Amino acid sequence: MRFAHLPPLVAACLAACGPRPEPTEPAGQDPTLAEARATVAACRAERVPPERWRRAADAFRRAAADGTLPADATAEADLALAMAALGDGRAAEARTPAQRAADARPDWACARLALGETLFTLGEVDAARNAYELAATADPTWYLPPLRLGVVARWHGAPSDALALFDQAARLEPSAAEPPLQIGMLQLEWGRADEAVAALHRAAELDPAWANAHLQLAAACLAAGDLAAARAAAEEALRRRPGWADALAALGRIDLAAGDLDQAAAHFQAAVEADPSFAEARAGLGRVAEARGDPATAEQYYRQAATIDPQAPDGLEGQARLARTAGDLARAETLQLQAVALVPGHAETRLELARILFLAGKTAEAARQIEFVRQRFPGHPAAEELARQIGAP
Repeated sequence: MRFAHLPPLVAACLAACGPRPEPTEPAGQDPTLAEARATVAACRAERVPPERWRRAADAFRRAAADGTLPADATAEADLALAMAALGDGRAAEARTPAQRAADARPDWACARLALGETLFTLGEVDAARNAYELAATADPTWYLPPLRLGVVARWHGAPSDALALFDQAARLEPSAAEPPLQIGMLQLEWGRADEAVAALHRAAELDPAWANAHLQLAAACLAAGDLAAARAAAEEALRRRPGWADALAALGRIDLAAGDLDQAAAHFQAAVEADPSFAEARAGLGRVAEARGDPATAEQYYRQAATIDPQAPDGLEGQARLARTAGDLARAETLQLQAVALVPGHAETRLELARILFLAGKTAEAARQIEFVRQRFPGHPAAEELARQIGAP
């Protein structure tokens, strides 16, 4: 699925985002200052929807313009401005107000977390970690700071630390769906499909309206070999978010696993039509062509995928697989190396490179790739199995 192949920073950011409730306020009703301050007051107790932050920011702006903004509400206004900008995908604009809010109230966990979110989104991961640590110190009972610190640990290639932090977040807020979602995604990346299914079932139960929880559950069930459960979860994700390209592509992968190539092609094509920039869906069409014994058509789809999104490895991986099947191991190695460069921490991409290297007689280099995965994900089942197959220590 798309999260698995995004660069880890972006993937973690997207995956950690909580549910997106529909706006509860009437669209034509102007927000009041009292409403805005109530929104800010809820920043610790609940996940405030983006629409509420936008309304709060508007109210604070008007109050500042007409001179009715209380002096003690300045930091609140800055927090609302930062969160509204973040919700709209304008992280660069969020930076200054988030920093002002954190400077004005150093012990305010909400402001520290908002600054961390901003820095993380901008790619300043170490600075974001510092902000999250300060948020955790300011409020040790809040689950979001350890959750975000877990995402940073995952980004830095420390899954054991990440898992401990996600577990801490789950203990602090047992009713929140985000910690088990992160636990499940990490377990799946670790090759622990059964543990991933259990955690993602929990996330979907805690927040049934969250389409992404069902989507991630579908991926885990597919990895565990439970196609019926995978299909049910993917269909639920699509029901919660009609027309979602990611859910359509998930159904295509399930169809492929079931050997229903016509239905798989239909689902991947629907995903392409829903989102023409979705490289993984075009690569899915390549998978179908490959399964039909049509490598020329598969190559076309994989090349399209690589052109549409040069940052996604799906097209390169598909071309590498075709080259390996055709016995062109030199080309397969070159393409798979390019894919690894896009997602250097992705275990399966590394392990496929190790397989190619082993077939090319480069056993020592293959062993180094496997060792990278074993160090990052101790006990990774696929890495351990491949190590045994090639005789790696």
